[in-house]
Amino acid sequence: MARSPAVDGAEIDRFLDRRSADHPLSIHSSLGEALAGVLERLQAVVPGASGSLLLDERAPRSPTDDATHLLRVATFGASADGLGERLDSMGGAIGRAYTSGRRLQDPEAIILPIHVGRQVCGVLEVSRTDLAELGTAETRLLEILAEHLSATIRSALDQRRARDIAQRDALTELFNDRSMHLALSEMITACRASGDDLAVLFLDLDYFKRINDTHGHLAGSQVLREVGHLLARASAPVGAVAARYGGDEFVIAVSGMKLDAAIEMAEGIRTEIAAAVLCKEPSDLQSEVLELRGVTCSIGIATLHRHGDPEVDVERCKSRLLRLSDAAMYVAKETGRNRTAVAGAVISSHRLAADRWGPGGD
Repeated sequence: MARSPAVDGAEIDRFLDRRSADHPLSIHSSLGEALAGVLERLQAVVPGASGSLLLDERAPRSPTDDATHLLRVATFGASADGLGERLDSMGGAIGRAYTSGRRLQDPEAIILPIHVGRQVCGVLEVSRTDLAELGTAETRLLEILAEHLSATIRSALDQRRARDIAQRDALTELFNDRSMHLALSEMITACRASGDDLAVLFLDLDYFKRINDTHGHLAGSQVLREVGHLLARASAPVGAVAARYGGDEFVIAVSGMKLDAAIEMAEGIRTEIAAAVLCKEPSDLQSEVLELRGVTCSIGIATLHRHGDPEVDVERCKSRLLRLSDAAMYVAKETGRNRTAVAGAVISSHRLAADRWGPGGD
């Protein structure tokens, strides 16, 4: 029996990312294979049938489109041509089964909801001209296969969450330094193959030790958490990988970003941090409201086209980009802080808080 088609691993990965509320780092194609395998077993239960598995896309596809869509992620039988098709989750029998969470059946089709926990995440659509003649046992087998699909998706989400725990910094929810190294190596390899540029931003908070000494380490941890969330928001629109590199150091890597755009991004981040009011609400870390103003950062930038050596292997190139962006960040520190620098060339200078938190610390 020919293997049922399934969409590429990137689409499956995006579904898992939406469902686990995390950012993607690598392609998860094994779930697509597992789902296709379940559909193969379905064909043995209902010979001659065709159909598909559709999973929801909760994220809007455009600023004017806030509807939830259902994507055909795997197909079998005559439905193979519809692979990758998107349907409005509010329309037709498929939409009714998805929104109601109940099985729908007519003489030629059965549509069964697929669940993750108590939430409906998609539907299994099975079509055949004589489905009305299916016996109770065959119908129950279809329901069991739908439950199997649900269990397969839950297992993949559990694996994703376990992987993300190992990959992420517990305080900021950004990637940790090990994950950054792995991701940056992959990004350099891909950008070398495509000819695209790649930007590495190395960020360090100014006078962070002063915050710890003045308000305590829990306040410092809350500042790091809030800065991490800010960096995650700034990174998401450009598909960047943001990591807490250690202490109050952060690294952002962006594929396809040239130097001018990297400078613009760094300046936007630097300005936003300087303007932020931090610790303005109580949290599990810092119960006292502090409303810290004027916290700043220094940022160094290196790019693949300008600073990466095409003659060295990926690992040495990665080390070079990290080292040079780190060195540029120290140039920004040494020339006044609250600045962005590229290979020692200072781009801008704003000393909004140097007197507030310095001297002392970094």
